[in-house]
Amino acid sequence: MDIEYFREFLEVCKGDSISQTAKDLYRSQSALSRHIQALEADFGAPLLIRTGNAVELTPEGEVVKDLAATIVRKYDYVKRAFAPHEDHRNTLVIGGHIDAPEDIRGFLQAVERFNSASGDLQVRFEPFDSVSIRAFREKLISGEADILFLFGDVSEMFEGEDRLACRVAVTRRWKVFVEDTNPLAEKEYLTLDDLQNQPVMHFVGERYSSSWKILRSFFSEHSIKIKE
Repeated sequence: MDIEYFREFLEVCKGDSISQTAKDLYRSQSALSRHIQALEADFGAPLLIRTGNAVELTPEGEVVKDLAATIVRKYDYVKRAFAPHEDHRNTLVIGGHIDAPEDIRGFLQAVERFNSASGDLQVRFEPFDSVSIRAFREKLISGEADILFLFGDVSEMFEGEDRLACRVAVTRRWKVFVEDTNPLAEKEYLTLDDLQNQPVMHFVGERYSSSWKILRSFFSEHSIKIKE
């Protein structure tokens, strides 16, 4: 479904006639009617009731109106977060490790919070490639990024640099998947000792390499021997 159909539907929801809304949007009345009909066909329900020179929403239309507002708002917000800005004077760039879709969602949530609290300051998400911690450090020093979210203990990479600071922003739990016949499956949660000498399988690929290095380093620091 075209995102513009939702924008048009939100304009129609203001109560004006289809013809007046079409004029306001610089659309032909027939085109706007087709777009509304396409929405109705997609949702399988009538969305509008035409009463003279105005329109009213059906109960289904009220639901789709709320959905359309959410879709348009989220779409515009993500697009702004990804879009480059020519004027960097009032732009804050954040980025960091990306190993899963959850990471991008976390960055976008941070962008949304910064934007809502910063007034005129524009916050932008920069999807830097998953590179070494040292390379990320250089991005901060060079000014390519203002804030980086990184996994693991990276504090040593910022020692001796007065302009940089390292803070713990969030902690995560690791999830362990085992067969239902494994004795570990009966436990509500696992400790580090439970993982001692257990065979560990991991996904092989560029997007998972940095997370696996951190996990393997963590095992080594805590003297956990695993069968990789």
